Amino acid sequence: MSRLQLKLAILISVVLIGGATANRLINSTKEASNLIALKNTGSVQNNDTSLQDISPAYSTSTPSSIKTETLTQTDLIGRQLFSDYLSLSSSGQATDDNINALAGSYAENLSNLSTIADISTDKITPEEDTVDNLSAYGDSVIAIHTKYQNLASALSTKGVSDIKSVAFVSFANSMSSLYSRAASELLLLKVPASLVENHVALVNNYLSSADAAKTLSTISKDPAGAYSALVTQQKNSQEEIALFENIHRTLMSNGIITNSGT
Repeated sequence: MSRLQLKLAILISVVLIGGATANRLINSTKEASNLIALKNTGSVQNNDTSLQDISPAYSTSTPSSIKTETLTQTDLIGRQLFSDYLSLSSSGQATDDNINALAGSYAENLSNLSTIADISTDKITPEEDTVDNLSAYGDSVIAIHTKYQNLASALSTKGVSDIKSVAFVSFANSMSSLYSRAASELLLLKVPASLVENHVALVNNYLSSADAAKTLSTISKDPAGAYSALVTQQKNSQEEIALFENIHRTLMSNGIITNSGT
């Protein structure tokens, strides 16, 4: 799918969800208005049962008792996008160029929704850049990568094409768990001083991918967050390759021959 098609697809998806959100809010308002008490148009005769006696039975049927829904990122963004779209439409400016510009703006913002706390170098145990240490480190990192790559390959992909299916949710959550476990194992390694920064970036890459995969499991309910996760996964995939290539170059420069790990 081209970038333009992606922008328009996101625009349509989020606008529709924004509209649905607005519709829910309108319906809630209508429900609340239906609960307004009727004005007394005549005198009330004295009876054994007074209004004060029966009023508690109806005290819960007030606007304050209406249940509210927790809004997702898609709902919140969708409401604003829906409003912006209506503004363009009402002013006669809903041209292809303006809609594309609006979609592009929101697509850019959506790509930055995912946030995860990064670890820093103080979480890493550094060691000297000796040949033995570099060689042991290279073997360990590649072993961890290969282990989880094989585990990921063994996951069943049957039925994952349906984003609303249990299979898709299970697959995304399993991938999230694998990334998280790989990051945890990497944190346990001693790292040669020259590769500490690279190692921190690799751990953060996996933590970010774990968070993104977790978010993808909610794509049927929150497509805006899932879009951000897809962008993150694409970026992380390229970054991971570069980080392993840097490990490979560092080892090669010290006379250590090994696979790049990707």
